[in-house]
Amino acid sequence: MLQLLRQQVRYLFRFLSPSKAQTQHSSPQAGKPIIDMNSSEAKLVGWVASASQLNEVFQKRAKEAAEQLTPQQIENLPRYFYYPNNPTKPDEAKDKFTGLGDWQFASQIAIFEIFYNRPDTSLALIRKYAFGEYDWTQTHAIYVLCRLAANGIINTQDTVNELIAFFPHMSYEAENTTLNNLSLIKPAPLNLVQFIKERIEKDKTIDQFGIDLDTLIALVRIAPDEAKTYRGALEDKINGKFELKPNQKVPSFEQIQAVIVLSMIYPEELPIRTTLINWMNNHPDETIRRSLKIAISELPYIYLDNHESD
Repeated sequence: MLQLLRQQVRYLFRFLSPSKAQTQHSSPQAGKPIIDMNSSEAKLVGWVASASQLNEVFQKRAKEAAEQLTPQQIENLPRYFYYPNNPTKPDEAKDKFTGLGDWQFASQIAIFEIFYNRPDTSLALIRKYAFGEYDWTQTHAIYVLCRLAANGIINTQDTVNELIAFFPHMSYEAENTTLNNLSLIKPAPLNLVQFIKERIEKDKTIDQFGIDLDTLIALVRIAPDEAKTYRGALEDKINGKFELKPNQKVPSFEQIQAVIVLSMIYPEELPIRTTLINWMNNHPDETIRRSLKIAISELPYIYLDNHESD
């Protein structure tokens, strides 16, 4: 049940937090066992990866590890990207990361978090993977690149320009993740806002279901006033003002997603918030009720007291 719940949360509400958008899209790649997985650098990666589910601890460990590693060791870290070359699990992670690819994924994000803390040495590596072939490592690299740009560590406008120019060469799997990561950059350059709006219009013409919510949520983050122009398209997804279709007993995934996005654009509108709370309390699927509660808890403008969340 817990695994199913996590899948529901990831599917329904993947656009709420950019840092949670580094999801696993492709199959793990196997490398050749050519290195010492118990070297000092490998142990540091494993130590950081063990905390990958604890954000503050994870970031602190990555910073400490980055300070301890030499430039040559930093350049060696891609050796540990793929099974069977992932670092040996430390004792604290022995009973964790047991799913297919889980430890590989944790090792990769640990390495890129270390890269983030050492851009003086790692920037060329980050760019190599960001503008390379599609892989988990590409999405991690683009995420780190956007964070560096958002924090002024590298040139913001140049980074946006390069990623927009690279977009036609990206795989479909990488596109939404990249838009999500670009939405970390605030204030957003005008060409980024325009690019996302053009993507929304393009999606509307080729998608039978209308507006793409993942693309719209990126616009909500960087230009909320611009996102308000798409209210009609969102309401089309939910059959008008939060009403279900005739004979429809429960909202669809698309309807739930659309109302969450509406609530982010119009946090002051009580009927939207009330609709979400009602679905959270009364949806017949327990997993979706729990998923909605988790998602709503991330929305700062909806307060759940004990009565509302029963």
